[in-house]
Amino acid sequence: MTDHNFKRTHRYIHEYDFPIKEHFLPYIDDIKKQWEEKFDEDRIEGQKTYNVIYENPKLQKLVEDKFLQIIYNYYVTEPSFYPIELNLYIQNQNSYSYYHNHLKNASLTATFYLALPEKGGELSFLIGDQYINLKPQLDKIYVFPGWLYHAPLPQEDNMDRICFNLEYFSLQKPLHKNTHEIW
Repeated sequence: MTDHNFKRTHRYIHEYDFPIKEHFLPYIDDIKKQWEEKFDEDRIEGQKTYNVIYENPKLQKLVEDKFLQIIYNYYVTEPSFYPIELNLYIQNQNSYSYYHNHLKNASLTATFYLALPEKGGELSFLIGDQYINLKPQLDKIYVFPGWLYHAPLPQEDNMDRICFNLEYFSLQKPLHKNTHEIW
């Protein structure tokens, strides 16, 4: 098994090394441009949605390969029903989000960051009646079950918080090879 420095942040939140930022930096202007052109919070049947699909075949392939390597090395599950898309979300001090899950689209959800605010902007998970807040790190990917409610928390500065989200969907509940937990 390839070592991605697996860290069990919580029973339902796993962290892995994901050295990707340097590959994205040359495209930062394109990332922001696509966000500005595509973002429309009311674009899907009047429901608010915050992700847009980032289109860059080179980066899509790179991320997909690295993400699937983690899935195959650490989880027992069937192949994904859907292609893995690179979903982009940019937040700043004036942005907001709400607790949501990806139950309809994903068995496993993952997120990684290119830019983080200095203050605030944690990733919050609602597990039962408990809130678990995680300060994301660059060059890490966080994998969690698609049914887990989560939201980015407000930030106290106006720096862009740039993150990408991935979804992996199969009918088989994922089993983690190290923890033996079924999500």
